[in-house]
Amino acid sequence: MQLSEDSFRALARSSPWRWRSLHLTRRGGMEETVEAWVRRPGAAGPAVTELVVKDASGRRQLERHEAGAGQTLLSVAVSDDGDRAAAAAALALSEQPVRWAGDVTPVVRLDGLVAHRPDDWWVDYGAPIWENYRWAAMLDPVELADGGVERDDEVVRCEGTVVTDLREGRHRGRPAWRATVAAAEGYDPTCGCCPLLWSRAADLVEYGVDAPRGVDYPIAFEVALDVQAAIVVELVPLGGERANDTLDVEIHDVR
Repeated sequence: MQLSEDSFRALARSSPWRWRSLHLTRRGGMEETVEAWVRRPGAAGPAVTELVVKDASGRRQLERHEAGAGQTLLSVAVSDDGDRAAAAAALALSEQPVRWAGDVTPVVRLDGLVAHRPDDWWVDYGAPIWENYRWAAMLDPVELADGGVERDDEVVRCEGTVVTDLREGRHRGRPAWRATVAAAEGYDPTCGCCPLLWSRAADLVEYGVDAPRGVDYPIAFEVALDVQAAIVVELVPLGGERANDTLDVEIHDVR
Protein backbone atom coordinates (compact mmCIF):
# COMPACT_ATOMS: atom_id res chain seq x y z
CA MET A 1 0.00 0.00 0.00
CA GLN A 2 1.25 3.44 -0.91
CA LEU A 3 0.46 6.36 1.38
CA SER A 4 -1.56 9.18 -0.18
CA GLU A 5 -4.53 11.25 0.92
CA ASP A 6 -6.88 8.78 -0.78
CA SER A 7 -5.23 5.74 0.81
CA PHE A 8 -5.22 7.41 4.26
CA ARG A 9 -8.96 7.96 3.93
CA ALA A 10 -9.43 4.41 2.67
CA LEU A 11 -7.54 3.04 5.69
CA ALA A 12 -9.70 5.15 8.01
CA ARG A 13 -12.85 3.51 6.65
CA SER A 14 -11.45 -0.06 6.64
CA SER A 15 -11.38 -1.05 10.32
CA PRO A 16 -14.42 -3.41 10.33
CA TRP A 17 -12.71 -5.63 7.76
CA ARG A 18 -9.11 -5.61 9.05
CA TRP A 19 -9.36 -7.39 12.40
CA ARG A 20 -11.51 -9.67 14.52
CA SER A 21 -9.74 -9.42 17.88
CA LEU A 22 -7.68 -6.67 19.45
CA HIS A 23 -5.74 -6.32 22.70
CA LEU A 24 -4.67 -2.77 23.56
CA THR A 25 -3.84 -0.24 26.23
CA ARG A 26 -5.38 3.20 25.87
CA ARG A 27 -3.78 6.22 27.47
CA GLY A 28 -5.01 9.79 27.29
CA GLY A 29 -4.38 13.12 28.92
CA MET A 30 -8.00 13.56 30.07
CA GLU A 31 -8.96 9.90 30.53
CA GLU A 32 -7.72 7.09 32.73
CA THR A 33 -5.38 4.44 31.36
CA VAL A 34 -7.18 1.17 30.62
CA GLU A 35 -6.30 -2.16 29.10
CA ALA A 36 -8.90 -3.68 26.80
CA TRP A 37 -9.76 -6.73 24.73
CA VAL A 38 -12.19 -6.44 21.82
CA ARG A 39 -13.61 -9.41 19.94
CA ARG A 40 -15.53 -9.25 16.66
CA PRO A 41 -17.63 -11.33 16.84
CA GLY A 42 -17.82 -12.17 20.54
CA ALA A 43 -18.08 -15.61 22.07
CA ALA A 44 -21.82 -15.12 22.57
CA GLY A 45 -22.58 -15.40 18.85
CA PRO A 46 -21.68 -14.22 15.38
CA ALA A 47 -23.64 -10.95 15.70
CA VAL A 48 -22.20 -9.93 19.08
CA THR A 49 -19.11 -7.82 19.65
CA GLU A 50 -17.55 -7.92 23.12
CA LEU A 51 -15.33 -5.48 24.96
CA VAL A 52 -13.55 -6.29 28.21
CA VAL A 53 -11.91 -3.31 29.97
CA LYS A 54 -9.51 -3.48 32.92
CA ASP A 55 -8.91 -0.20 34.74
CA ALA A 56 -5.94 0.85 36.88
CA SER A 57 -7.43 -0.83 39.97
CA GLY A 58 -7.67 -4.17 38.17
CA ARG A 59 -11.46 -4.06 37.98
CA ARG A 60 -12.81 -5.64 34.78
CA GLN A 61 -16.02 -4.77 32.99
CA LEU A 62 -17.69 -6.50 30.05
CA GLU A 63 -19.63 -4.53 27.43
CA ARG A 64 -21.54 -6.08 24.53
CA HIS A 65 -23.09 -4.86 21.32
CA GLU A 66 -25.51 -7.05 19.41
CA ALA A 67 -26.00 -6.22 15.73
CA GLY A 68 -29.43 -4.71 15.21
CA ALA A 69 -30.14 -4.12 18.89
CA GLY A 70 -32.44 -1.14 19.28
CA GLN A 71 -33.29 -0.80 15.59
CA THR A 72 -36.85 0.27 14.77
CA LEU A 73 -39.04 -2.13 12.80
CA LEU A 74 -40.62 -0.80 9.62
CA SER A 75 -44.28 0.24 9.81
CA VAL A 76 -46.35 0.90 6.66
CA ALA A 77 -49.93 2.23 6.51
CA VAL A 78 -52.12 0.45 3.93
CA SER A 79 -55.12 2.15 2.29
CA ASP A 80 -55.46 0.58 -1.19
CA ASP A 81 -54.09 -2.18 -3.44
CA GLY A 82 -51.18 -0.03 -4.57
CA ASP A 83 -50.23 0.56 -0.97
CA ARG A 84 -50.57 -3.15 -0.29
CA ALA A 85 -47.99 -3.94 -2.97
CA ALA A 86 -45.65 -1.31 -1.55
CA ALA A 87 -46.24 -2.66 1.93
CA ALA A 88 -45.43 -6.21 0.82
CA ALA A 89 -42.17 -5.03 -0.70
CA ALA A 90 -41.36 -3.02 2.41
CA LEU A 91 -42.14 -5.99 4.62
CA ALA A 92 -39.81 -8.22 2.63
CA LEU A 93 -37.09 -5.60 3.04
CA SER A 94 -37.76 -5.25 6.76
CA GLU A 95 -37.24 -8.99 7.23
CA GLN A 96 -33.66 -8.72 5.97
CA PRO A 97 -31.58 -9.81 8.96
CA VAL A 98 -29.26 -7.18 10.40
CA ARG A 99 -25.61 -8.13 9.85
CA TRP A 100 -22.38 -6.99 11.41
CA ALA A 101 -20.48 -4.83 8.90
CA GLY A 102 -17.41 -7.08 8.95
CA ASP A 103 -19.53 -9.89 7.48
CA VAL A 104 -20.66 -7.75 4.54
CA THR A 105 -18.44 -7.24 1.49
CA PRO A 106 -17.49 -3.59 0.85
CA VAL A 107 -16.17 -2.03 -2.35
CA VAL A 108 -12.40 -2.39 -2.13
CA ARG A 109 -9.48 -0.83 -3.94
CA LEU A 110 -6.67 -2.75 -5.63
CA ASP A 111 -4.61 -2.44 -2.42
CA GLY A 112 -7.39 -4.09 -0.38
CA LEU A 113 -8.46 -0.94 1.46
CA VAL A 114 -12.12 0.09 1.46
CA ALA A 115 -13.23 2.51 -1.26
CA HIS A 116 -16.90 2.54 -0.23
CA ARG A 117 -18.61 1.15 2.86
CA PRO A 118 -22.04 -0.51 2.52
CA ASP A 119 -24.70 1.94 3.70
CA ASP A 120 -27.73 -0.36 3.68
CA TRP A 121 -29.90 0.04 6.78
CA TRP A 122 -29.35 -3.60 7.75
CA VAL A 123 -25.56 -3.21 8.00
CA ASP A 124 -24.56 -2.57 11.63
CA TYR A 125 -21.36 -0.64 12.40
CA GLY A 126 -22.07 -0.36 16.11
CA ALA A 127 -19.58 -1.39 18.77
CA PRO A 128 -19.34 -1.58 22.55
CA ILE A 129 -18.06 1.64 24.07
CA TRP A 130 -16.13 2.57 27.19
CA GLU A 131 -17.18 5.85 28.85
CA ASN A 132 -18.22 7.58 25.59
CA TYR A 133 -18.53 7.19 21.83
CA ARG A 134 -15.01 8.46 21.24
CA TRP A 135 -14.02 4.88 22.03
CA ALA A 136 -16.10 3.61 19.11
CA ALA A 137 -14.64 6.30 16.83
CA MET A 138 -11.12 5.31 17.89
CA LEU A 139 -11.79 1.71 16.84
CA ASP A 140 -13.59 2.67 13.61
CA PRO A 141 -12.42 6.16 12.55
CA VAL A 142 -14.51 6.50 9.40
CA GLU A 143 -15.30 10.09 10.46
CA LEU A 144 -11.75 10.98 9.38
CA ALA A 145 -12.55 9.80 5.84
CA ASP A 146 -16.16 10.55 4.94
CA GLY A 147 -18.74 13.19 5.77
CA GLY A 148 -21.98 14.60 4.47
CA VAL A 149 -23.68 17.94 3.80
CA GLU A 150 -27.45 18.42 3.77
CA ARG A 151 -28.66 19.88 0.48
CA ASP A 152 -32.38 20.21 -0.32
CA ASP A 153 -33.36 17.70 2.39
CA GLU A 154 -30.82 15.18 1.12
CA VAL A 155 -27.40 14.31 2.50
CA VAL A 156 -24.69 14.72 -0.12
CA ARG A 157 -21.59 12.73 0.71
CA CYS A 158 -18.33 14.65 0.97
CA GLU A 159 -14.94 14.27 2.63
CA GLY A 160 -15.72 16.34 5.74
CA THR A 161 -12.04 16.67 6.71
CA VAL A 162 -8.87 18.24 5.38
CA VAL A 163 -5.93 15.82 5.38
CA THR A 164 -2.39 17.17 4.96
CA ASP A 165 1.25 16.49 5.89
CA LEU A 166 1.09 12.76 5.22
CA ARG A 167 4.02 10.61 6.33
CA GLU A 168 4.83 7.04 7.22
CA GLY A 169 6.17 6.21 10.65
CA ARG A 170 5.80 3.96 13.67
CA HIS A 171 3.81 4.17 16.87
CA ARG A 172 4.94 2.08 19.81
CA GLY A 173 6.87 -0.16 17.44
CA ARG A 174 4.12 -0.70 14.86
CA PRO A 175 3.81 0.75 11.33
CA ALA A 176 1.53 3.78 11.29
CA TRP A 177 0.33 6.35 8.80
CA ARG A 178 0.41 9.90 10.13
CA ALA A 179 -1.36 13.04 8.96
CA THR A 180 -2.54 16.45 10.09
CA VAL A 181 -6.34 16.35 9.99
CA ALA A 182 -8.82 19.19 10.44
CA ALA A 183 -12.61 19.06 10.52
CA ALA A 184 -14.36 20.86 7.65
CA GLU A 185 -17.90 21.44 6.45
CA GLY A 186 -19.66 18.09 6.41
CA TYR A 187 -17.62 16.55 9.23
CA ASP A 188 -19.69 13.60 10.43
CA PRO A 189 -18.49 12.37 13.83
CA THR A 190 -19.68 9.08 15.30
CA CYS A 191 -21.10 11.25 18.10
CA GLY A 192 -21.07 15.04 18.09
CA CYS A 193 -20.52 15.25 21.85
CA CYS A 194 -17.26 13.25 21.78
CA PRO A 195 -15.70 13.51 18.30
CA LEU A 196 -12.18 12.59 17.38
CA LEU A 197 -11.76 16.13 15.99
CA TRP A 198 -13.20 18.50 18.58
CA SER A 199 -14.06 21.57 16.52
CA ARG A 200 -16.66 24.12 15.56
CA ALA A 201 -17.83 21.69 12.87
CA ALA A 202 -18.40 18.96 15.47
CA ASP A 203 -20.27 21.30 17.83
CA LEU A 204 -22.55 22.37 14.99
CA VAL A 205 -23.44 18.72 14.46
CA GLU A 206 -24.23 18.29 18.14
CA TYR A 207 -25.86 21.63 19.02
CA GLY A 208 -26.91 23.20 15.73
CA VAL A 209 -27.62 26.94 16.00
CA ASP A 210 -27.03 26.71 19.75
CA ALA A 211 -23.38 25.71 19.30
CA PRO A 212 -21.16 27.72 21.66
CA ARG A 213 -19.26 30.70 20.30
CA GLY A 214 -15.90 32.13 21.21
CA VAL A 215 -14.39 28.69 21.86
CA ASP A 216 -10.66 28.22 21.35
CA TYR A 217 -10.70 25.06 19.23
CA PRO A 218 -7.57 23.31 17.92
CA ILE A 219 -6.66 24.33 14.38
CA ALA A 220 -6.16 20.64 13.54
CA PHE A 221 -5.03 17.31 15.01
CA GLU A 222 -2.00 15.12 14.54
CA VAL A 223 -3.45 11.67 13.80
CA ALA A 224 -1.78 8.27 13.52
CA LEU A 225 -3.57 5.20 12.15
CA ASP A 226 -2.23 1.70 12.73
CA VAL A 227 -1.59 0.30 9.25
CA GLN A 228 -2.72 -3.24 10.08
CA ALA A 229 -5.71 -2.55 12.33
CA ALA A 230 -6.88 0.80 10.83
CA ILE A 231 -7.64 2.25 14.27
CA VAL A 232 -6.49 5.55 15.75
CA VAL A 233 -3.36 4.99 17.82
CA GLU A 234 -2.41 8.62 18.41
CA LEU A 235 -4.36 11.87 18.50
CA VAL A 236 -2.83 15.21 19.49
CA PRO A 237 -4.63 18.57 19.21
CA LEU A 238 -2.71 21.45 17.67
CA GLY A 239 -3.51 24.47 19.79
CA GLY A 240 -6.82 25.21 21.48
CA GLU A 241 -7.92 25.12 25.07
CA ARG A 242 -7.79 21.33 25.40
CA ALA A 243 -4.12 20.78 24.64
CA ASN A 244 -3.98 17.78 26.97
CA ASP A 245 -6.93 16.00 25.32
CA THR A 246 -4.65 13.44 23.69
CA LEU A 247 -5.01 9.79 22.78
CA ASP A 248 -2.25 7.18 22.85
CA VAL A 249 -3.05 3.55 22.03
CA GLU A 250 -0.60 0.68 22.34
CA ILE A 251 -1.61 -2.43 20.41
CA HIS A 252 -0.42 -5.65 22.04
CA ASP A 253 -2.07 -8.10 19.65
CA VAL A 254 -4.34 -7.92 16.61
CA ARG A 255 -5.86 -10.78 14.61
